[in-house]
Amino acid sequence: MQYKGWNFEKTLLVRSRSGPRERELIDVRIPVDERAGGNLEHDVRVLLKKDWNLLEREIPSQVYRIERHGGAATCRVAFVMDVSAGEYQRVGIYYDNPAAAG
Repeated sequence: MQYKGWNFEKTLLVRSRSGPRERELIDVRIPVDERAGGNLEHDVRVLLKKDWNLLEREIPSQVYRIERHGGAATCRVAFVMDVSAGEYQRVGIYYDNPAAAG
């Protein structure tokens, strides 16, 4: 699924198996093809998804530690969210939008 010009997405399921997690820091490392990672500094967006193809809202996030090697790139994406006890939240990390502004 594309989101407003972003060409690629990684989907995460963030789950709490025990008690509720409020304002939990989520920090993930995502790999991308170097051709799709040219503008990672400015074009990564994190969105809460009600379903696989139903977007709810953008979650403020921070992209850091961008590394490029050969034909691949990786970056760390950190964001904060709430997850109820025994539940999960679906999150989409969108990237590769050459027109994205910082």
